[in-house]
Amino acid sequence: MSAVRQGDLSEIILCADETSAQTARVAAELLRPTDSFLQLPHLRGPAETRNIGMSVARGQWVCFLDDDDSIEDGFFDRALPILRDTEDVVYVNYTQIREDVADDGTARETSRRQISLRQHRVRDLAVQNFIPSSALFIPRRLLDGLSFDPALASHEDWDFILHLWRRAGFRHADITGPNYHVSNSATRNDTGAAARADIYQQIYLRHKLVRPRSWYRRLKKLRHIRSQIGA
Repeated sequence: MSAVRQGDLSEIILCADETSAQTARVAAELLRPTDSFLQLPHLRGPAETRNIGMSVARGQWVCFLDDDDSIEDGFFDRALPILRDTEDVVYVNYTQIREDVADDGTARETSRRQISLRQHRVRDLAVQNFIPSSALFIPRRLLDGLSFDPALASHEDWDFILHLWRRAGFRHADITGPNYHVSNSATRNDTGAAARADIYQQIYLRHKLVRPRSWYRRLKKLRHIRSQIGA
């Protein structure tokens, strides 16, 4: 719904890896004739559905929105002057909203805070991701031959961003729009310290071309994660 409220500036491609009647009903009620609804029950997980969405996108810029996140009204209007002035990948600030989710699926907000990425250095991506996928605007021309890897158990968005970083500049826009919702229920990234250390090591080995200082910080990060195993 929050994407629809961005108006004519957005083309929505809703990709669902399930075929529930409720999802189809909501799509029929909310989507406009210029939007697309793709039911893809043979796919599993965000990597494959994002790849399909990218492949059919027609706009000059592509951004992502998971089904449990949202964006503020008027966000695309605020972003448009910035996008007109660059060919780089643009990343923005976001709001982190923590929620308690009941068994019936209803959510109660417990806190929110704005996260500014102004002070982050792009090279820090070599050590740890700090940009949610919903906080990115990506020129569609940069996506040729690029995809999310469904073989990764988690953090496929970080791997994708690192691949993107190798082919494009990154520019921070000091505006806020995406709402990143964090629930009390477990996510795919809540895999425990051992699994997290394994996925970090996989990503580090995939993206080796970094400065020596980043390798030192990577080793420090892995030691810290592994120190939490069994804690």
